[in-house]
Amino acid sequence: MLFHLLLLPTLQRQAQPIKHKLQSINVMGGMARPKTKSRLAHFHSQRTFQLQLRRLYSSTSSPLHMFSASKNHPWISLQVDPRELRPSLTLVTGQSFRWRPLGKDFPGEYIGVVGNNAYIIKEAESDTWYRVLRPTQNVDGKNAEEDTNHDVILRDYFRLRSSTTNATISLVDLHEEFGKKDLHFAKVASRDDLSGARVLRQAPLECLVSFICSSNNNIARISKMVEALCINYGTQLDIEVEGKTLFAFPTLEQLRNATENDLRDLGFGYRAKYIVGAVDKINRNGGESQLYSLRSASREDAHKYLTSLPGVGAKVASCVCLFALDCDDDVPIDTHVWQIAKRDYQLGLDGKSLTPKIYKNIGDFFRKRFGEYAGWAHHLLFIADLKEFKR
Repeated sequence: MLFHLLLLPTLQRQAQPIKHKLQSINVMGGMARPKTKSRLAHFHSQRTFQLQLRRLYSSTSSPLHMFSASKNHPWISLQVDPRELRPSLTLVTGQSFRWRPLGKDFPGEYIGVVGNNAYIIKEAESDTWYRVLRPTQNVDGKNAEEDTNHDVILRDYFRLRSSTTNATISLVDLHEEFGKKDLHFAKVASRDDLSGARVLRQAPLECLVSFICSSNNNIARISKMVEALCINYGTQLDIEVEGKTLFAFPTLEQLRNATENDLRDLGFGYRAKYIVGAVDKINRNGGESQLYSLRSASREDAHKYLTSLPGVGAKVASCVCLFALDCDDDVPIDTHVWQIAKRDYQLGLDGKSLTPKIYKNIGDFFRKRFGEYAGWAHHLLFIADLKEFKR
């Protein structure tokens, strides 16, 4: 079936929308139509092929709706200084795996899903803009609802306000404070190309499962695994962009449909057992509400609960605490951060492996040096040491 893909308007450098561009491509349910049997060789088995297409080709699924630009929200400014938020440093540097840049014709634009809402985020010279994507109709044929407060959703997601006091969390103020305490941090934070790297506030279940997938993995592969979970088990949003259908991250109930064999067929390897086990244990012990309740727990108690789940060690627990549970003083530590601690802070951390004792010592060092927002300081130092930003 031929679907018409409406490519969304971008902003000019002055952040003004441009005319719409229409492009048609041959797709079948949001995935390129296989031409020959050789296309199926990509899948591990016929069972895997069926799993990959289950969500897209099911006869019980609602049809995809072309979304009309006139029905989408216009570009809306978040009214935030680039020093406080830069999407390129925040969305695709390893804390979330649901965002991807749009094509080269749309520089600075990232498409992703937060909850059941799809957005394009635009990084401009003096601000960050967003646009809500929605189909022309809901599944039941009614007009799409317009009552969702997307500004509130995104300000919460980007931690542009405190979840407890509703006060603004100023990245500029935090970096200035950190720089006074630490000369190395001050040098890093002075780089214009590193300003605006914020810590996100993600949904706990999505963050947890994503970082279970991160074991011995890279950002590209983790993103593909998370996308596979969304396609096969999540809710279809009936929005198609650049030939790809968008899906919400699965709920706990939806993830219960995943078996270890299914996930292994989808390429999750040994992580399949951990995902199925974690989902089962969470379901038997309070469900997703229990995960959300950890936002008011101490860092120690949150770690105790999280590390009781299959496939969750100290680092995964720290990532979930920092990126989903408001534990701003948690410091995720892997061998990469271990090297930063030894090289840039001359910490005497003897040993050939990252032991629990070394893990705790590095975390305690950062907390003593940077205080209650130590995780935010760590996050910038981590990004600065990535290959694409390293000097």
